[in-house]
Amino acid sequence: MPSLRFKWFKSGLFSLVLFMAFLVNEAQAQVSLTFANGYLGTQNSAVQSTSNIKNFASVGIARVSFGQSYTGTFGGTQGNDLAGIIKIYLTSGRVISLMAP
Repeated sequence: MPSLRFKWFKSGLFSLVLFMAFLVNEAQAQVSLTFANGYLGTQNSAVQSTSNIKNFASVGIARVSFGQSYTGTFGGTQGNDLAGIIKIYLTSGRVISLMAP
């Protein structure tokens, strides 16, 4: 017959495993994409009319990424209307993060 100490050990171990399983299920996947080449500029009022165009390299940007949590389905009225984070990686090593609600 197993000792009382062993029963408590098995019970505690089972509880720990169960707790860890719930933690794993709480983790959210992240969807992201990165642009190493691109440009910044001003969108004028006329369609297909821009001004002040600068490519990433000329303004000290190494790359730009956009990421958002993914729970298995995309939602919103457009299918992608979820908050995310835009990260601008500068050639100096600095990273600027902007929330995109």
